[in-house]
Amino acid sequence: MILDKLLEMSNGQSITVDAISDKSIDLSALLRDVGKGKQLYAVIAIDTAVDSADAAKTVTFSIIADSTADLATSATTVSATQAFLGSVLTAGRELIVIPLPPNTPPGATDQYIGMYYDVSATFTAFTLSAYIAVDVQTNV
Repeated sequence: MILDKLLEMSNGQSITVDAISDKSIDLSALLRDVGKGKQLYAVIAIDTAVDSADAAKTVTFSIIADSTADLATSATTVSATQAFLGSVLTAGRELIVIPLPPNTPPGATDQYIGMYYDVSATFTAFTLSAYIAVDVQTNV
């Protein structure tokens, strides 16, 4: 899989409580046709594992769109996963792959996309990376 730095939403971001990705993607700045005619995916890779004390806690991953780069004004959920138990968030795996709907972002004013990490309770800490990819790793 080929990664594009301009399509990163999180890079080693530490998660302990509900959080917005530390980066957003400015869709207006992408003058080239990224993935035109192909399915795009949001890929979440776990960099450091969840502490064993947090195994029963859950996290839900959502792709969000907003009119502002900080994704905190009036974010719209584009797509979301089910809740994942902390026990399955093991290091070194691209655990979560979310297909982006064809018309992302959904609103005419939603210029930025990113991620929202919704935790059921405070985690000790784990880190993750999230990015947009045209294809996904299949040999994991």
